[in-house]
Amino acid sequence: MPIASGMTLLDQGIYNALTVSADLLSWCGGKNIYSGQAPANQSQGYVIYKKLHGSDENTSPRDAIHSFYLIVAVHTVKMQAMQGADYIDQALTGSDSINPGISPVLMPGWNVYKVFSGAWYEEMQNVQGVQYWMIGKQYEFMADRCLP
Repeated sequence: MPIASGMTLLDQGIYNALTVSADLLSWCGGKNIYSGQAPANQSQGYVIYKKLHGSDENTSPRDAIHSFYLIVAVHTVKMQAMQGADYIDQALTGSDSINPGISPVLMPGWNVYKVFSGAWYEEMQNVQGVQYWMIGKQYEFMADRCLP
């Protein structure tokens, strides 16, 4: 499997981990979770995740991925964006799962062995006179392909 396929699986794994969180889905009113950018005129309460940097690594005989993503909750009310960011963190780090320490980010055929949440990120933008708060974290993901 080419490493690009592994990166696609990581994107899908992140999306899947976010969409199984009942708290996050309730917060954003359904599956308002987008890769890169939300559609124009998106209602408040949504999530954006985007790859910042990273690539495949030549650190073992197996294929390996080491990537960083920025994942933020977006809302017109700062406290609501903060709540959404907490739900994102719980969904990705497994801190609210039955089996803490087991990555909720799943990639078929790969072992996601590290999901690290870094420093908080906060930005506010004015769009046509409306403030949009983007609050979240940078997340580090490391995975390697399982042996056949």
